[in-house]
Amino acid sequence: MKKNIMNFVKIAGLIFILSFIFVSCVSVESFPLDGVPMTSEQIIDEELSLLSNPFVFIDYEALPLASTYSVTNFFFEDGAKMIIAPFQWSNLVTTAAGYARVVNGNHAGHLGQEMTLNNVRMDFDFPIAPNRVIFCYGDLGGNVNLLINGNLKNSADMMDFDGSTINGVDVFVTEIPVTGGVQGIVLLKGPINTLEVGGQEFFMDHVGFKN
Repeated sequence: MKKNIMNFVKIAGLIFILSFIFVSCVSVESFPLDGVPMTSEQIIDEELSLLSNPFVFIDYEALPLASTYSVTNFFFEDGAKMIIAPFQWSNLVTTAAGYARVVNGNHAGHLGQEMTLNNVRMDFDFPIAPNRVIFCYGDLGGNVNLLINGNLKNSADMMDFDGSTINGVDVFVTEIPVTGGVQGIVLLKGPINTLEVGGQEFFMDHVGFKN
């Protein structure tokens, strides 16, 4: 009888230890010490602070200011190929008549040059298959497109995708109002095989990628 009790105590103790280890591992990525789920802003800040695994950033500084690109045009920066792709309006009609242009207006909330997307999407072909992508954006009107791993999402605002999962990729968005629209940051966490981002009066900058 005593032997059975001792065996039960040992098993219970082992289960407790394993449970503690499991909870601790989960807590490191998803929860602060108080056990409250992290906000999107906290998750983004944590990802940016991981100096042991930094992002490679595309800032569009290597491109000539005011250079303009139509659908099917492409260019390279930091090992990534970016192709201008058609855009889907809010009525689900697709257009190939838009353009992308290099500007310098701080509309996306980051210093230096940025890319404005006018009724087009930017199709990213990264030199690696990233598990993390982050970018700054500004939205001054119209709808937006977010295509991840072949799944196209169409909405009035990037913020609508916050907290969602698209084809195995978690989406975190923060956003603030600015004159004429909004500025924000998008973080994508998960295996990203294809990625396209676009809008009507949309600006992108400081696009980071990493494993």
